Amino acid sequence: MQISRFTDLGLKVLIYLSYHNMPSTTIARIADDLQVSKNHLVKVVHFMGQQQWLVTMRGKYGGIALARLPQEYFLGELIRHLEKKYQQESMQMRLSEVECGVLPMLHCLPEVFQESLEMFYQSLNRYNLADLNPAQYNGLRLRA
Repeated sequence: MQISRFTDLGLKVLIYLSYHNMPSTTIARIADDLQVSKNHLVKVVHFMGQQQWLVTMRGKYGGIALARLPQEYFLGELIRHLEKKYQQESMQMRLSEVECGVLPMLHCLPEVFQESLEMFYQSLNRYNLADLNPAQYNGLRLRA
C-alpha cells in the first residue's frame, strides 16, 4: 500500500512527539527537524487536533503534544483515519470503462480490495506508537 503524503507526515509527527517525550513543541520546530513544509504540517496537525490525537495550545507558550499515552495510539486506526479522505479515490476502480458483459466478475474487485484493506488495518492495530520508540521500549517486537 502506498500511503499519502498527508498520512506520512501525520505518522511522523506522532512518532516525533512520542520519541521526544516533551511537554510540548511547536510546529515550526517539527517542520525544521523533519525538513518538511510548515504550511503542509499545519494542515496535518489541525486534522489530528480535530481527531483529539493532539493537544494544541495557542499563544506565546503554545505548542502541540500527544493527547494520550503512546500505547493508546494504534497504527491501524491512525492510518485508517489519515487515509480516509484519499482512500476512496485511490482504491476506486474505473469499472465504468469496461462494458458490463465483457468481464462481469470485475464488479466484485472493490469488495475484495475493501476486505483486504480491513485485514491490513487489523494487522496494523497489533502495534502502537510505543512499539515504534526504540529509546523507551527496546525496539519493535513483532507480534504473531
